[in-house]
Amino acid sequence: MVVARALGAARSAGTRGLLPVAGMVFSVFLFPKIAPVWVLHLLGGIGGFLNSITIHLLWELTNREWIAGVAFAGGYIRDALGEIETEREFTEAERDALEAFAADVRAMTAQGGPNVNSNAPVLAVGAGNTEQLAQIRARYRETVMSVPDYDEIYDDGFDRSFAAEFGEDLTVVVNGGARFTRPVQQLLLTQTSTSIADRERHLDALSVERDSVVSAGRQLEETDRLVERTDPRRLIHSSFEELLEYDRDIRGAMESYQQLLEERQHEIHVNNRHVQRRSKRTFLQEYLYRALDTPFPVITSTLGRLRTLGERRRAVVDSIARRY
Repeated sequence: MVVARALGAARSAGTRGLLPVAGMVFSVFLFPKIAPVWVLHLLGGIGGFLNSITIHLLWELTNREWIAGVAFAGGYIRDALGEIETEREFTEAERDALEAFAADVRAMTAQGGPNVNSNAPVLAVGAGNTEQLAQIRARYRETVMSVPDYDEIYDDGFDRSFAAEFGEDLTVVVNGGARFTRPVQQLLLTQTSTSIADRERHLDALSVERDSVVSAGRQLEETDRLVERTDPRRLIHSSFEELLEYDRDIRGAMESYQQLLEERQHEIHVNNRHVQRRSKRTFLQEYLYRALDTPFPVITSTLGRLRTLGERRRAVVDSIARRY
């Protein structure tokens, strides 16, 4: 594909210039006896020149590792930011749905019952009207379980979902109880507040993660030009002083990326926590980036850039050794 594009570019850009040369070559092959020797030498020189241009063009299109390196790093960073944004939108929708559910529960009229702080069995099933409990189940489905992509994320039914938010005891009451009492109402509102706070903490963690990924991406971008300048094919035109400068810059960049790796690993371990209700994985990143090729896109991108810089430094050192 790349070769085809290169040849197509050569045809579109240089067709008129190549036709006279092609005609001369054609005439030499057809009439070798009448072509003077100087023409053959001229054509040989032109052919070598065109061949070198073609090789250089193909090399530029196919062998520029720095382009691959930049795309490699930028791709993971870009994808990571996309996953963070998707998770942020979903979590905000969940929080808003829980707030709407709490407002509905708060507006309902509860029957009398023991105080929630007493020793009475506040969750006991008794005789009474079950209509309000049915309304609670319906409103939970219409609010929390109707969040876009909810089924795709959780893949659970009402019982599992409600129990994850409110516990097994409240789930039994809401499913099979007969009365919606004030203690039940208070417990629902209290646990809903806890669930909303969990979402807020998750949003805070996403904000910290996003800032970290953006900062790492900017740091990786800082060496794009350095990787380009130290392309092995360009080093032959560099002076001794420039080569020494390249070596110094590359070593400095590699040291900064080593520090970035250490800081990133420290962040992951310090912020190590389970993602409530979402995953059994240990790290937030393992849940957050589960759709990517790597659960640690910043570390993977940094290692890729370190590998590219290591190759560039070897090329610089080899160029110095060969010439000096």
